[in-house]
Amino acid sequence: RMNTSRYVWVALLAIAAFPAGAAEFKDYPGLPPLSAVTQALNAHPSVLGAQAGIKLEQANQSKLAAGAYEYAVRLGAQRRDVRLDPSQQFNEWDVGVERYIRLPGKSALDAKLGVQGVDQARLAHGDALHEAGRQLLKLWFEWVRATQTEAQWQGQAEAFKQQLGIVAKRVQAGDAPQLEALLAEAAMSQAQAAELQAKLRAEVAAAELAGRFPAVPLTQTPPL
Repeated sequence: RMNTSRYVWVALLAIAAFPAGAAEFKDYPGLPPLSAVTQALNAHPSVLGAQAGIKLEQANQSKLAAGAYEYAVRLGAQRRDVRLDPSQQFNEWDVGVERYIRLPGKSALDAKLGVQGVDQARLAHGDALHEAGRQLLKLWFEWVRATQTEAQWQGQAEAFKQQLGIVAKRVQAGDAPQLEALLAEAAMSQAQAAELQAKLRAEVAAAELAGRFPAVPLTQTPPL
């Protein structure tokens, strides 16, 4: 199980981060298909949010590279009165085109800031994939454990049921006391109750896994 967990841990992160490299891996019995893992992790809300953050920082990087130093048109108007002759008034207009100049050092700093913003967004995307992979790994093995436990208790309940039938025949034949039949029936009832509890836990585990990662198929119980 440790080797299996380690494989899933590496596969979840590597495939989700580099889908093109999925051909280097292959599917194994008892593990979810790697194509489904890739789809499930990339569709996780936290990963989608991190992907949107990368696009936002890339847009901000382009904005910083272009700068906010575009050409601007300035238009002004004023009226001037001549003190010596108040009747003389003049309307004056002025039009200007101006543009701020970004120094080379400032341009390099803006470009570096844009690159750092994109790098941080990609790191956040990696963290989101990491956490989503941990959640999928945990929920997957919880579901596997729950389904296997249910199967084990189902076998135990069936075995106790068969044993009760044998004991009942022995009691009827006079080869066993009634107490032995009561004990066999109690054991069967306990096994059936444990089977029911295990079934409920398996259903809860399956529902939680399907709710958080619907792309991962739960068609059949994986083999041990």
